[in-house]
Amino acid sequence: MQGSKVEKISPAFKRETASVRRTIKPSLWIEIDLKALRSNLKNIRSVIGSVDVLAVVKANAYGHGMVSIAKALENDVRYFGVATLEEALRLREAGVRKSILIFGYVYPHQVHLALENDITMSVSEFAHAAFIHEEAHRLGVKARIHVDVDTGMGRLGIPYRDAKEEILRIANIPTLNIEGIYTHFPIAEETADLFTDEQLKLFAGLISELEKEGLIIPVRHAANSAGLVNYERARLTMVRPGIILYGLYPDPRLKKKIKLRSILSLKARVVLLKELKAGSSVSYGREYIAPRDTVIGVLPIGYGHGYPFSVSGKAQVLFNGKRYPVAGRVSMDYTMVDFGMSSNVHAGDTVTVLGRDGDAEISVSEVAEWAETIPYEIVTRLSAAIPRNYIK
Repeated sequence: MQGSKVEKISPAFKRETASVRRTIKPSLWIEIDLKALRSNLKNIRSVIGSVDVLAVVKANAYGHGMVSIAKALENDVRYFGVATLEEALRLREAGVRKSILIFGYVYPHQVHLALENDITMSVSEFAHAAFIHEEAHRLGVKARIHVDVDTGMGRLGIPYRDAKEEILRIANIPTLNIEGIYTHFPIAEETADLFTDEQLKLFAGLISELEKEGLIIPVRHAANSAGLVNYERARLTMVRPGIILYGLYPDPRLKKKIKLRSILSLKARVVLLKELKAGSSVSYGREYIAPRDTVIGVLPIGYGHGYPFSVSGKAQVLFNGKRYPVAGRVSMDYTMVDFGMSSNVHAGDTVTVLGRDGDAEISVSEVAEWAETIPYEIVTRLSAAIPRNYIK
Protein backbone atom coordinates (compact mmCIF):
# COMPACT_ATOMS: atom_id res chain seq x y z
CA MET A 1 0.00 0.00 0.00
CA GLN A 2 1.34 3.42 -0.89
CA GLY A 3 2.91 5.20 2.04
CA SER A 4 3.52 2.04 4.11
CA LYS A 5 7.01 0.95 5.04
CA VAL A 6 8.09 -2.71 4.97
CA GLU A 7 10.75 -3.55 7.51
CA LYS A 8 13.44 -6.01 6.41
CA ILE A 9 13.81 -9.19 8.44
CA SER A 10 17.37 -9.80 9.48
CA PRO A 11 19.13 -13.02 8.45
CA ALA A 12 19.75 -13.80 12.12
CA PHE A 13 16.04 -13.58 12.86
CA LYS A 14 15.27 -15.86 9.92
CA ARG A 15 17.78 -18.45 11.17
CA GLU A 16 16.34 -18.34 14.69
CA THR A 17 12.78 -18.71 13.38
CA ALA A 18 13.76 -21.68 11.22
CA SER A 19 15.42 -23.35 14.20
CA VAL A 20 12.33 -22.90 16.35
CA ARG A 21 10.17 -24.42 13.62
CA ARG A 22 12.36 -27.52 13.58
CA THR A 23 12.37 -27.98 17.36
CA ILE A 24 9.61 -26.18 19.22
CA LYS A 25 10.89 -25.15 22.61
CA PRO A 26 8.35 -25.13 25.44
CA SER A 27 7.61 -21.79 27.05
CA LEU A 28 6.70 -23.44 30.36
CA TRP A 29 7.94 -26.78 31.69
CA ILE A 30 8.76 -28.84 34.76
CA GLU A 31 12.06 -30.64 35.28
CA ILE A 32 12.11 -33.77 37.45
CA ASP A 33 15.45 -35.02 38.77
CA LEU A 34 15.18 -38.83 38.91
CA LYS A 35 18.63 -39.13 40.47
CA ALA A 36 17.42 -37.02 43.39
CA LEU A 37 14.28 -39.19 43.59
CA ARG A 38 16.38 -42.33 43.99
CA SER A 39 18.62 -40.56 46.49
CA ASN A 40 15.58 -39.69 48.59
CA LEU A 41 14.42 -43.32 48.53
CA LYS A 42 17.92 -44.44 49.54
CA ASN A 43 17.88 -42.04 52.49
CA ILE A 44 14.41 -43.26 53.49
CA ARG A 45 15.73 -46.84 53.48
CA SER A 46 18.64 -45.79 55.68
CA VAL A 47 16.04 -44.72 58.26
CA ILE A 48 13.56 -47.62 58.02
CA GLY A 49 15.91 -50.55 57.62
CA SER A 50 14.69 -53.69 55.86
CA VAL A 51 10.92 -53.15 55.86
CA ASP A 52 9.04 -52.91 52.56
CA VAL A 53 8.13 -49.63 50.86
CA LEU A 54 4.81 -48.58 49.39
CA ALA A 55 5.51 -45.50 47.26
CA VAL A 56 2.55 -43.14 47.29
CA VAL A 57 1.98 -41.81 43.77
CA LYS A 58 -1.58 -40.50 44.08
CA ALA A 59 -2.53 -37.02 42.78
CA ASN A 60 -0.23 -37.45 39.77
CA ALA A 61 2.63 -38.36 42.14
CA TYR A 62 2.06 -35.12 44.04
CA GLY A 63 2.26 -33.24 40.77
CA HIS A 64 5.48 -34.90 39.60
CA GLY A 65 3.97 -37.21 36.97
CA MET A 66 2.58 -40.51 38.22
CA VAL A 67 3.49 -42.83 35.35
CA SER A 68 7.10 -41.69 34.97
CA ILE A 69 7.69 -41.72 38.73
CA ALA A 70 6.21 -45.21 39.05
CA LYS A 71 8.34 -46.54 36.21
CA ALA A 72 11.44 -45.02 37.77
CA LEU A 73 10.73 -46.73 41.11
CA GLU A 74 9.10 -49.98 40.02
CA ASN A 75 12.14 -52.15 40.69
CA ASP A 76 12.81 -50.57 44.09
CA VAL A 77 9.48 -50.78 45.95
CA ARG A 78 6.91 -53.45 46.81
CA TYR A 79 3.73 -51.46 46.25
CA PHE A 80 2.35 -48.26 44.75
CA GLY A 81 -0.39 -46.37 46.53
CA VAL A 82 -3.10 -44.43 44.69
CA ALA A 83 -6.35 -42.74 45.68
CA THR A 84 -8.72 -43.97 42.97
CA LEU A 85 -9.37 -46.79 40.55
CA GLU A 86 -8.79 -44.37 37.69
CA GLU A 87 -5.24 -43.74 38.90
CA ALA A 88 -4.59 -47.46 39.28
CA LEU A 89 -5.86 -48.21 35.78
CA ARG A 90 -3.69 -45.46 34.35
CA LEU A 91 -0.62 -47.17 35.81
CA ARG A 92 -1.69 -50.55 34.45
CA GLU A 93 -2.36 -49.08 31.00
CA ALA A 94 1.14 -47.59 31.06
CA GLY A 95 2.63 -51.04 31.66
CA VAL A 96 3.29 -50.85 35.42
CA ARG A 97 2.99 -54.42 36.77
CA LYS A 98 3.93 -53.82 40.40
CA SER A 99 1.24 -54.28 43.07
CA ILE A 100 -1.07 -51.28 43.43
CA LEU A 101 -3.18 -50.44 46.49
CA ILE A 102 -6.17 -48.13 46.19
CA PHE A 103 -6.56 -46.16 49.42
CA GLY A 104 -9.95 -44.77 48.44
CA TYR A 105 -13.38 -46.29 47.91
CA VAL A 106 -13.98 -48.51 44.89
CA TYR A 107 -17.64 -48.36 43.93
CA PRO A 108 -19.54 -51.62 43.30
CA HIS A 109 -19.78 -50.98 39.55
CA GLN A 110 -15.97 -50.51 39.44
CA VAL A 111 -14.93 -53.63 41.33
CA HIS A 112 -14.71 -55.87 38.26
CA LEU A 113 -12.13 -53.53 36.70
CA ALA A 114 -9.97 -53.70 39.80
CA LEU A 115 -10.15 -57.48 39.86
CA GLU A 116 -9.47 -57.86 36.14
CA ASN A 117 -6.36 -55.69 36.47
CA ASP A 118 -4.99 -57.33 39.65
CA ILE A 119 -5.44 -54.19 41.74
CA THR A 120 -5.62 -54.42 45.53
CA MET A 121 -8.58 -52.67 47.16
CA SER A 122 -8.99 -51.15 50.61
CA VAL A 123 -11.98 -52.25 52.69
CA SER A 124 -13.55 -49.99 55.32
CA GLU A 125 -16.74 -51.95 56.07
CA PHE A 126 -18.19 -55.43 55.78
CA ALA A 127 -20.78 -54.29 53.21
CA HIS A 128 -17.97 -53.20 50.89
CA ALA A 129 -16.25 -56.55 51.30
CA ALA A 130 -19.53 -58.21 50.32
CA PHE A 131 -19.66 -56.22 47.07
CA ILE A 132 -16.12 -57.33 46.25
CA HIS A 133 -17.02 -60.94 47.07
CA GLU A 134 -19.99 -60.95 44.70
CA GLU A 135 -17.89 -59.76 41.77
CA ALA A 136 -14.93 -62.02 42.61
CA HIS A 137 -17.29 -64.99 42.78
CA ARG A 138 -18.81 -64.07 39.41
CA LEU A 139 -15.37 -63.80 37.80
CA GLY A 140 -14.03 -66.91 39.53
CA VAL A 141 -11.07 -65.10 41.09
CA LYS A 142 -9.77 -64.31 44.55
CA ALA A 143 -9.54 -60.63 45.50
CA ARG A 144 -6.58 -59.18 47.38
CA ILE A 145 -7.67 -56.62 49.96
CA HIS A 146 -6.13 -54.49 52.69
CA VAL A 147 -8.36 -53.70 55.65
CA ASP A 148 -8.30 -50.05 56.72
CA VAL A 149 -8.77 -49.54 60.47
CA ASP A 150 -9.72 -46.13 61.85
CA THR A 151 -7.76 -45.69 65.07
CA GLY A 152 -8.25 -41.92 65.18
CA MET A 153 -8.09 -40.38 61.71
CA GLY A 154 -11.88 -40.13 61.56
CA ARG A 155 -11.99 -40.60 57.81
CA LEU A 156 -12.11 -43.96 56.00
CA GLY A 157 -11.57 -47.24 57.82
CA ILE A 158 -13.48 -49.62 60.08
CA PRO A 159 -13.91 -47.92 63.48
CA TYR A 160 -11.54 -49.52 65.96
CA ARG A 161 -14.34 -50.54 68.32
CA ASP A 162 -15.89 -52.69 65.57
CA ALA A 163 -12.71 -53.78 63.81
CA LYS A 164 -12.07 -57.21 65.35
CA GLU A 165 -15.58 -58.52 64.73
CA GLU A 166 -15.80 -57.03 61.22
CA ILE A 167 -12.39 -58.32 60.12
CA LEU A 168 -13.11 -61.84 61.36
CA ARG A 169 -16.38 -61.79 59.39
CA ILE A 170 -14.53 -60.63 56.29
CA ALA A 171 -11.89 -63.33 56.79
CA ASN A 172 -14.62 -65.97 56.47
CA ILE A 173 -15.46 -64.87 52.91
CA PRO A 174 -13.71 -67.45 50.70
CA THR A 175 -13.14 -65.18 47.70
CA LEU A 176 -11.23 -62.56 49.71
CA ASN A 177 -7.56 -62.68 50.62
CA ILE A 178 -6.80 -60.27 53.45
CA GLU A 179 -3.22 -59.58 52.46
CA GLY A 180 -2.82 -56.42 54.50
CA ILE A 181 -4.11 -54.31 57.37
CA TYR A 182 -3.36 -50.64 57.95
CA THR A 183 -4.20 -47.46 59.79
CA HIS A 184 -3.40 -43.77 59.31
CA PHE A 185 -1.94 -41.03 61.53
CA PRO A 186 -3.39 -37.51 61.59
CA ILE A 187 -0.56 -35.98 63.61
CA ALA A 188 2.64 -37.99 63.15
CA GLU A 189 4.63 -34.76 62.65
CA GLU A 190 4.63 -34.50 66.45
CA THR A 191 7.25 -36.67 68.17
CA ALA A 192 6.23 -38.61 71.27
CA ASP A 193 2.62 -37.54 70.70
CA LEU A 194 0.19 -39.22 73.09
CA PHE A 195 -2.54 -39.51 70.47
CA THR A 196 -0.23 -41.26 67.99
CA ASP A 197 1.11 -43.47 70.77
CA GLU A 198 -2.45 -44.51 71.58
CA GLN A 199 -3.15 -45.24 67.89
CA LEU A 200 -0.14 -47.52 67.74
CA LYS A 201 -1.19 -49.26 70.95
CA LEU A 202 -4.71 -49.87 69.63
CA PHE A 203 -3.46 -51.11 66.26
CA ALA A 204 -0.91 -53.48 67.78
CA GLY A 205 -3.54 -54.78 70.20
CA LEU A 206 -5.96 -55.45 67.35
CA ILE A 207 -3.36 -57.40 65.38
CA SER A 208 -2.55 -59.45 68.49
CA GLU A 209 -6.24 -60.22 69.09
CA LEU A 210 -6.71 -61.30 65.48
CA GLU A 211 -3.69 -63.61 65.72
CA LYS A 212 -5.18 -65.21 68.84
CA GLU A 213 -8.21 -66.00 66.68
CA GLY A 214 -5.91 -67.62 64.12
CA LEU A 215 -5.93 -64.76 61.61
CA ILE A 216 -2.40 -63.72 60.67
CA ILE A 217 -2.29 -60.81 58.20
CA PRO A 218 1.17 -60.65 56.62
CA VAL A 219 1.35 -57.01 55.46
CA ARG A 220 0.93 -54.34 58.16
CA HIS A 221 1.45 -50.65 57.64
CA ALA A 222 0.77 -47.45 59.52
CA ALA A 223 3.65 -45.02 58.91
CA ASN A 224 3.23 -42.18 56.43
CA SER A 225 6.08 -39.79 55.59
CA ALA A 226 6.26 -38.20 59.02
CA GLY A 227 5.41 -41.40 60.86
CA LEU A 228 8.21 -43.46 59.33
CA VAL A 229 10.75 -40.89 60.48
CA ASN A 230 9.39 -40.12 63.94
CA TYR A 231 8.06 -43.50 65.11
CA GLU A 232 10.32 -46.52 64.77
CA ARG A 233 7.68 -48.90 66.14
CA ALA A 234 5.23 -47.70 63.45
CA ARG A 235 7.32 -49.11 60.59
CA LEU A 236 5.87 -52.63 61.01
CA THR A 237 6.32 -54.64 57.76
CA MET A 238 5.82 -51.77 55.30
CA VAL A 239 5.91 -47.96 55.27
CA ARG A 240 4.13 -45.46 53.01
CA PRO A 241 6.41 -42.55 52.04
CA GLY A 242 4.61 -39.90 50.04
CA ILE A 243 5.79 -36.31 49.98
CA ILE A 244 9.27 -37.12 51.28
CA LEU A 245 9.94 -39.24 48.19
CA TYR A 246 9.76 -35.99 46.24
CA GLY A 247 12.16 -34.20 48.56
CA LEU A 248 9.59 -32.17 50.49
CA TYR A 249 9.14 -32.14 54.25
CA PRO A 250 5.70 -32.54 55.86
CA ASP A 251 7.15 -30.58 58.77
CA PRO A 252 10.38 -28.49 58.81
CA ARG A 253 11.52 -30.19 62.03
CA LEU A 254 12.15 -33.37 60.03
CA LYS A 255 15.07 -31.69 58.26
CA LYS A 256 17.24 -32.62 61.25
CA LYS A 257 16.35 -36.31 60.91
CA ILE A 258 16.46 -37.12 57.20
CA LYS A 259 18.26 -35.55 54.26
CA LEU A 260 16.08 -34.90 51.21
CA ARG A 261 16.42 -33.07 47.89
CA SER A 262 13.49 -31.51 46.11
CA ILE A 263 13.23 -33.20 42.72
CA LEU A 264 11.04 -30.60 40.95
CA SER A 265 11.87 -27.36 39.16
CA LEU A 266 9.32 -25.17 37.38
CA LYS A 267 10.70 -22.97 34.61
CA ALA A 268 9.33 -20.47 32.12
CA ARG A 269 10.66 -18.42 29.22
CA VAL A 270 10.16 -14.67 29.12
CA VAL A 271 7.68 -14.09 26.29
CA LEU A 272 7.73 -10.29 26.27
CA LEU A 273 9.64 -7.38 27.78
CA LYS A 274 8.47 -3.82 28.05
CA GLU A 275 9.84 -0.66 29.57
CA LEU A 276 7.52 1.09 32.01
CA LYS A 277 7.80 4.61 33.34
CA ALA A 278 7.60 5.33 37.06
CA GLY A 279 3.96 5.50 38.12
CA SER A 280 2.73 3.01 35.49
CA SER A 281 0.57 0.12 36.73
CA VAL A 282 0.83 -3.60 36.08
CA SER A 283 -1.92 -6.26 35.89
CA TYR A 284 -5.49 -6.38 37.17
CA GLY A 285 -6.56 -4.12 39.99
CA ARG A 286 -3.60 -1.77 39.42
CA GLU A 287 -2.12 -3.04 42.67
CA TYR A 288 1.45 -2.68 41.42
CA ILE A 289 2.62 0.82 40.57
CA ALA A 290 6.19 1.01 39.23
CA PRO A 291 8.23 2.98 41.79
CA ARG A 292 10.79 3.88 39.11
CA ASP A 293 11.45 3.38 35.42
CA THR A 294 11.76 -0.38 35.00
CA VAL A 295 11.57 -3.40 32.70
CA ILE A 296 8.62 -5.74 33.12
CA GLY A 297 8.88 -9.33 31.87
CA VAL A 298 5.83 -11.42 31.04
CA LEU A 299 5.96 -15.13 31.97
CA PRO A 300 3.51 -17.65 30.45
CA ILE A 301 2.30 -19.04 33.78
CA GLY A 302 -0.74 -18.18 35.86
CA TYR A 303 -3.29 -19.64 38.20
CA GLY A 304 -4.71 -21.61 35.26
CA HIS A 305 -1.47 -23.62 35.39
CA GLY A 306 -1.68 -24.07 39.17
CA TYR A 307 0.55 -21.15 40.18
CA PRO A 308 -1.34 -19.69 43.15
CA PHE A 309 -3.18 -16.39 42.74
CA SER A 310 -2.55 -15.82 46.44
CA VAL A 311 1.19 -15.27 45.88
CA SER A 312 0.39 -12.04 44.03
CA GLY A 313 2.55 -9.20 45.28
CA LYS A 314 4.64 -11.54 47.46
CA ALA A 315 6.34 -14.08 45.19
CA GLN A 316 9.78 -13.89 43.62
CA VAL A 317 11.44 -15.73 40.74
CA LEU A 318 15.07 -16.45 39.86
CA PHE A 319 17.04 -15.24 36.88
CA ASN A 320 20.81 -15.75 36.66
CA GLY A 321 20.86 -16.67 40.34
CA LYS A 322 19.17 -13.46 41.50
CA ARG A 323 15.68 -12.86 42.86
CA TYR A 324 13.15 -10.61 41.16
CA PRO A 325 9.66 -9.77 42.46
CA VAL A 326 6.36 -10.71 40.85
CA ALA A 327 4.70 -7.46 39.83
CA GLY A 328 0.99 -7.19 40.56
CA ARG A 329 -1.65 -9.88 40.46
CA VAL A 330 -1.03 -13.32 39.00
CA SER A 331 -3.52 -13.72 36.15
CA MET A 332 -4.96 -16.87 34.60
CA ASP A 333 -2.30 -17.27 31.90
CA TYR A 334 0.47 -14.82 32.74
CA THR A 335 2.61 -13.51 35.58
CA MET A 336 4.62 -10.31 35.38
CA VAL A 337 8.06 -9.79 36.91
CA ASP A 338 9.86 -6.54 37.70
CA PHE A 339 13.39 -7.04 36.36
CA GLY A 340 14.57 -3.45 36.85
CA MET A 341 16.79 -1.72 34.32
CA SER A 342 20.02 -3.64 34.88
CA SER A 343 19.13 -7.36 34.81
CA ASN A 344 20.20 -7.88 31.16
CA VAL A 345 17.15 -10.09 30.57
CA HIS A 346 15.99 -10.87 27.04
CA ALA A 347 12.83 -12.34 25.57
CA GLY A 348 13.27 -16.12 25.45
CA ASP A 349 15.48 -16.26 28.54
CA THR A 350 14.70 -18.93 31.15
CA VAL A 351 13.33 -17.94 34.54
CA THR A 352 13.06 -20.34 37.49
CA VAL A 353 9.69 -20.12 39.20
CA LEU A 354 10.34 -23.09 41.51
CA GLY A 355 13.67 -24.77 42.16
CA ARG A 356 17.34 -23.91 41.96
CA ASP A 357 19.25 -21.45 39.81
CA GLY A 358 22.93 -21.57 40.72
CA ASP A 359 23.25 -21.23 44.48
CA ALA A 360 19.83 -19.63 44.85
CA GLU A 361 16.54 -21.49 45.34
CA ILE A 362 12.83 -20.77 45.37
CA SER A 363 11.57 -23.70 47.45
CA VAL A 364 8.10 -25.21 47.45
CA SER A 365 7.87 -24.40 51.15
CA GLU A 366 8.63 -20.75 50.45
CA VAL A 367 5.93 -20.53 47.79
CA ALA A 368 3.53 -22.24 50.21
CA GLU A 369 4.30 -19.58 52.82
CA TRP A 370 3.59 -16.81 50.30
CA ALA A 371 0.32 -18.54 49.38
CA GLU A 372 -0.53 -19.23 53.05
CA THR A 373 -1.03 -22.92 52.39
CA ILE A 374 0.93 -26.19 52.65
CA PRO A 375 3.63 -27.54 50.29
CA TYR A 376 1.35 -30.45 49.30
CA GLU A 377 -1.10 -28.06 47.67
CA ILE A 378 1.55 -26.19 45.69
CA VAL A 379 2.87 -29.26 43.86
CA THR A 380 -0.39 -31.20 43.49
CA ARG A 381 -2.08 -28.22 41.83
CA LEU A 382 0.51 -27.94 39.07
CA SER A 383 -1.35 -28.64 35.86
CA ALA A 384 -0.82 -32.04 34.26
CA ALA A 385 -0.76 -30.16 30.94
CA ILE A 386 2.63 -28.61 31.79
CA PRO A 387 5.31 -30.73 30.06
CA ARG A 388 7.49 -32.76 32.45
CA ASN A 389 11.10 -33.34 31.51
CA TYR A 390 12.65 -36.28 33.38
CA ILE A 391 16.37 -36.01 33.95
CA LYS A 392 18.05 -39.36 34.52
